[in-house]
Amino acid sequence: DRVYAITPADETTVTAERFGPGSSRASLEATYGAPVASDDEAPGTAIYRAQPGSPVGYRVTYDPTTDTVRTIVVCRCIIGSSSVLDAGLWQIDFDGIGPLTLGMTESEASAAAPDLTKIRDGEWQILEIGLSAVFHDGTLWSISVSRAPSSFGESISGAFLPNARGIRLGNLSGNLGAVFPGGMYRSYVVAGWTQYLVADRSGHLITFTADGASVYGDESIENTMPGLELTGVTVEDAARTLSAATHAEILG
Repeated sequence: DRVYAITPADETTVTAERFGPGSSRASLEATYGAPVASDDEAPGTAIYRAQPGSPVGYRVTYDPTTDTVRTIVVCRCIIGSSSVLDAGLWQIDFDGIGPLTLGMTESEASAAAPDLTKIRDGEWQILEIGLSAVFHDGTLWSISVSRAPSSFGESISGAFLPNARGIRLGNLSGNLGAVFPGGMYRSYVVAGWTQYLVADRSGHLITFTADGASVYGDESIENTMPGLELTGVTVEDAARTLSAATHAEILG
């Protein structure tokens, strides 16, 4: 289902920009810009992009007599391909990275992100931004983006890579718990990295990886990771990618 949420009839419920039933078309377009093309256009509706570079939009139904809002639906419904030149605008969230959404077929993914190159059966990459997409039985199960730690020398700036609600690769991991609350920490001493894992109710999992490890318990990891450089993010359908035991440990 592409629909995320629906603004109810209660006029006190509004979007983040405080639009809701009764808002004028002119006020919405002053904030969101002109309507864009989508894959679910219908008479009396218009689609506005929620954020630059994102496939998520607001589908707005207008009252034809007053040109004011009747309903606002948040949907992943904006069509069109996306270039790596826009990757710095791509959003990382529980459903995917930029134009790539978990559950896509290979043909849908390659149409949405034409820079994807098939490496081997089930694995595609966009080398320029360190992105990897893994498919199983033709369905997208996992998407990740990574960069080398700054200590390795020159690496692509995180400003040109997808971001997770403003958190970018190459930055310190300090506010992960605040931006994505309710996760758990893991540290791998031999590998030399630490992770913060957080899942949503649908079982989609985001794993943030930072350069450096803690040798002590969970409390020490929680205190250590904020000072470590973020080097990778993976979004996956944990119900499909993880073993039953690991799934139960992380998602309960």
